[in-house]
Amino acid sequence: TLIGLVILCSVLGMGAGVFFSRMITKPLKKTAIMLKDIAEGDGDLTVRLNVKTNDEIGDMAKWFNKLIKNFQKMIIKFKKNVEILVNMMLSQSI
Repeated sequence: TLIGLVILCSVLGMGAGVFFSRMITKPLKKTAIMLKDIAEGDGDLTVRLNVKTNDEIGDMAKWFNKLIKNFQKMIIKFKKNVEILVNMMLSQSI
């Protein structure tokens, strides 16, 4: 019975290890995929990570979302400024 208890505890320990490692790696993988998409120029800056936890992973997702929101605002502002500049140049050339 002691051997059975040791085996049961080992199996439960391994199961808990797999469970907790997935809780950490899954959000990190999502973040890495989004960063890769943005870095390669294919990223959708309107997509946000779901913040489900109040731990370090949740903090990372929250701050990542804020960073992406700021990028999105900068790009929108840049686009508007370019449009204004182009319109000014076109009106000057006529």
